[in-house]
Amino acid sequence: MFDLPPPDPSIQFELASIGISKGLAQTRGPQVVARAGLGFGKFSLEASGKNIDGRRDAGIESFFSAGVATKAAGFDLSARAGLKTVHGITAQVDRHALEMRVEAGRKFGAVRAIATVLYSPDDTGSTGSAAFFEGGLAWEVRKGTRIGARLGAPRTRPRARLHGV
Repeated sequence: MFDLPPPDPSIQFELASIGISKGLAQTRGPQVVARAGLGFGKFSLEASGKNIDGRRDAGIESFFSAGVATKAAGFDLSARAGLKTVHGITAQVDRHALEMRVEAGRKFGAVRAIATVLYSPDDTGSTGSAAFFEGGLAWEVRKGTRIGARLGAPRTRPRARLHGV
């Protein structure tokens, strides 16, 4: 039997001037992201939703995931996998995708360096496999306040089309 610690709930809201996922635009205007989670020590469960819009359609993208986080050799390490689903889009697109995220970070005084890899073997929409590699730095101005920047590179492969589709 698993003996997990009591759950540690979290909630987060984000507002962005434009929505971006794996380096590609998801909106042509603002994006709102709502995220709720439960942490159980090293393990966590998370659910999130955000608005998405394309040329002709708008909808919601939900994401349900499980993750694990640990420390090793001075690094913060985490891995998360989950199911992403697109709701409300009328176009014929792939609505479900498995997505995995691996992250490594390390603090150097008030500066934190981080590297992230996201991968989906068959992403939503018309994208086939998709990967995103990102690195960045953040400066902790004071406890709970950080200023940072990240630089990333997407790698996508279009889905193979069937003849006549």
